[in-house]
Amino acid sequence: MILAMLWIMLTMLAAAPPPGAAASPGGIVVQTTVGSSSREPAVVTFAAGSDAGVALGDRFWIFDRARVVGSGTVFLVAPTSSAGLLAAPVGAVARGLSAAIVRGAALVDGRDVLPEGVTLRGRLVRLPPGRRTAWLDLGARAGLRVGDMLLVSRNGIPIARGHVVIVEDQTALASLRPVVGNALPQADDAVELWPAPAERRQGRLNSIVLEVRQDRDGPLIRFVGSSADGLVAGRLVDLYRRDAYVGVAVITDVLDPISVAQMIESASARPAGEGDVAVVRPAPPDQPIRAAIFKVAGADYCLFAAGEGDGVQVGEKFAVYRSDPEDPSRRQEVAELTVDAVKFYHSVAAVRMPAGGAEPLLPWEFAERRKPPWPRWGAIGVVKQVDRAGRWATADVDPRCRLRVGQLVRCAPMATEGPRPPDKDQAPGAAVVLAGDRDEAVLHVPPAWGDLEHLDHAQVEVLMDSPAKGK
Repeated sequence: MILAMLWIMLTMLAAAPPPGAAASPGGIVVQTTVGSSSREPAVVTFAAGSDAGVALGDRFWIFDRARVVGSGTVFLVAPTSSAGLLAAPVGAVARGLSAAIVRGAALVDGRDVLPEGVTLRGRLVRLPPGRRTAWLDLGARAGLRVGDMLLVSRNGIPIARGHVVIVEDQTALASLRPVVGNALPQADDAVELWPAPAERRQGRLNSIVLEVRQDRDGPLIRFVGSSADGLVAGRLVDLYRRDAYVGVAVITDVLDPISVAQMIESASARPAGEGDVAVVRPAPPDQPIRAAIFKVAGADYCLFAAGEGDGVQVGEKFAVYRSDPEDPSRRQEVAELTVDAVKFYHSVAAVRMPAGGAEPLLPWEFAERRKPPWPRWGAIGVVKQVDRAGRWATADVDPRCRLRVGQLVRCAPMATEGPRPPDKDQAPGAAVVLAGDRDEAVLHVPPAWGDLEHLDHAQVEVLMDSPAKGK
């Protein structure tokens, strides 16, 4: 064993990496090649090292074309080369094969650019008798920081909130505060960074519907959030079931730790249910707006669920987008809406469709403010195989969409149209593109970025490119 390790180190020091094999530091993925390999011990060397940002503990994958033939962890690093221990060889590993090394340091910063609806997720692992604190199974290597706010849930329903007080490499200690009177946190409860990073970037607050109560003026929903989280009476709340639109509500009572909003039934597609995602809109006036069109009158005008409370102005122009039929990674503008009248919770707009172009406008499409734009994620493929031990998956992707190595993609469960929110623990995750060819991609789901149990048959989504005008 000692002789083998000496041989590996000598090989590393003697090997000159091929031109262009090592990437400069900064990206999540370092693309490189296999320099040498051994069976006993199962070790490989790479033509990239610390100069490219590779560090001890980074994970790697080796490919024969777009097929994974091995994966493992880096255990030795030199300036221009590195060595890794193969944990899961599944094929012949030969010199010159391509490899992808995921930089753990870049994943830490990657938490702040996670896609919409994706956040760091883990579990409570140990609690004292009072259950006012808990140790978590995620820490600094997942991107968690002291002071981060958390939400603790059971079966998809929040039962406590908290904040991080101590962070270690693989774990963290959080102080907890119950938000319901009939449940206390316990080991194996789900925990997540809250608000989700994308929602925080946009000034929004994501929460979960705890309860729906009937009221003569419309159903009331209760959700976690208070004035300390930026909630104010009169702010609108959009509800989703997975990614399917449910409806919109207006905040009536800001309490601590749970606030109340009343559904606007005329602007809602279906009844709200326990476990629905509630997203509180940011303060006006210059925030992105994506509001449901809840009434279409012929081809002339429509009503959409944004108004004075969102800073909408008479004469302001909104757009309706659909996926470009020639490239699902792009969105296409299919209608322009010009606001004629503004009420507090909705607006009336004249509709202009392109000549000889798109299908007529439909209820429950979305009116979007052009600037600042609303980030839109579009489906371009489906996960077909998951390797849980290696934390990688393969996906069939539309050949018209060219994925880049190192690109972040969103992995979303299929939207449901049912009356109740099924599989409450399922949530969208994120992955990093490791490799791919024309119609297939290999993805890595970092720890805390998604539950591998829910990855099968998930939609693979990309941030859609700037919209093209409809013809």
